[in-house]
Amino acid sequence: MLELNNVEVIYSEVILAVKGVSMRISEGQCVALLGGNGAGKSTTLKAISNVIKTEDGRVTSGNIQFNGKRIDNQDAVDIVDTGIIHVMEGRRVLRHLTVEQNLIIGGHKETSLRAVRQRLDEVYSRIGRLAALKDRTSGYLSGGEQQMLVIGRAMMARPKLMLIDEPSLGLAPLMVDEVFAVLKSLKDAGVTLLVV
Repeated sequence: MLELNNVEVIYSEVILAVKGVSMRISEGQCVALLGGNGAGKSTTLKAISNVIKTEDGRVTSGNIQFNGKRIDNQDAVDIVDTGIIHVMEGRRVLRHLTVEQNLIIGGHKETSLRAVRQRLDEVYSRIGRLAALKDRTSGYLSGGEQQMLVIGRAMMARPKLMLIDEPSLGLAPLMVDEVFAVLKSLKDAGVTLLVV
């Protein structure tokens, strides 16, 4: 499904961030990308989703393919359209919006209100905690609840491959268990996962 071939990433035309990264991920797998701070894990995910361009970075060598098609030269929006959804580190919720409004934004490509409602129901059934919090302002949620929200927002886009950066960072042990239970349920439902 996803293949990285000897990928090199440079920031600002001078800072070598990643060199020689190669990996293959088959459909339905859950793969962990491990390494120390500064090793290039987040940069690798950003290169796959091509949000690296927003940070003055680019893939300068090698290539990235998704379902046999090269994507390292595509816009991030087009990559989302292929089914790759990136849950970035730092629980980036839209703090002034409610939980449900955040989720609806994740499903903005749905063509009808009925389809959005169906996606919301699916997210709420998989992450019951979000159903109970749907009218709460997301900026006031705990860190674990915000992490559940960004995963739920990603689910709204019907991912084939979900890139998840540090989903347990700074969370209480019970919330870590809940987050990984949600990720397991996504894998069981056929979503391929690449987790830093």
